[in-house]
Amino acid sequence: ASLSISYDWLFAWTLYRNPLGEFQQRVYEVGLACLIADMAINFLVTHFWFRRKFLVGMPWYEFHKHGMGLHLVFLLMYLQPQAAMMLQSRLFDVDLFNVHFGTPSKINEVLSNLGCLSLLSDFPMLMLKLLVYTMDTTGLQAPKVTRVSMGLTVISMTMVLK
Repeated sequence: ASLSISYDWLFAWTLYRNPLGEFQQRVYEVGLACLIADMAINFLVTHFWFRRKFLVGMPWYEFHKHGMGLHLVFLLMYLQPQAAMMLQSRLFDVDLFNVHFGTPSKINEVLSNLGCLSLLSDFPMLMLKLLVYTMDTTGLQAPKVTRVSMGLTVISMTMVLK
């Protein structure tokens, strides 16, 4: 999932550096606006819904909020909401964050709902990449990263919708 959003930014950067025609310039502008708007929505939902509703006041959150690890996870969640799964990561069978705010099914449901936010950026970006790819008449106009980025976006959407 994080690789998918990285390739979305790389796709936008490639179109910015080498736009072939007015159409690719407009696609770059729309794609960049989509990525920035998605980051803003991710921040608002993660901060005001997930953090405020479920985490503030929990003893494990109060313990971990002063360290860098939790801040790094939240920064990644602003870019890609599926990074919320890192809160349930284990290293050598030790729960790293020891996240709990109710039953395990409640935690899974909340993290799953949070991960669905990535569809807000995946679907429009897939359409933009598909437009650039299908408008390529010579096979040389679309950036090389387009096909890989489309594949990663489809995989990311499949993982969310599973």
